[in-house]
Amino acid sequence: MSSAAAVLTLLCQPKTSVHPDAKLMVPVHVTRFVTEAEYAELAAQKRLGWQEAEREEERERLRLAEIERAEAERRVMDERSVRTPKVSASSRLLSSGG
Repeated sequence: MSSAAAVLTLLCQPKTSVHPDAKLMVPVHVTRFVTEAEYAELAAQKRLGWQEAEREEERERLRLAEIERAEAERRVMDERSVRTPKVSASSRLLSSGG
């Protein structure tokens, strides 16, 4: 079909006549040959298809490290609150000699 015929077909359709799958997103696999330099760069960025498992492992490792860091920070804050004595108004008066 020529582009003019395609435009004419689109213009002749009512606005309410939209196919249910019109906005459906379909994954597309593209095979492309790359140079050695491009391959090395893509491999370093972990953007090659077979590296998906490695990328997922890296994301999971980073997620667990962040959880561990947050837990350690929480423990430090808890220890500080336990070790730091609460100073009341009456103890301040006694220590100042008044």
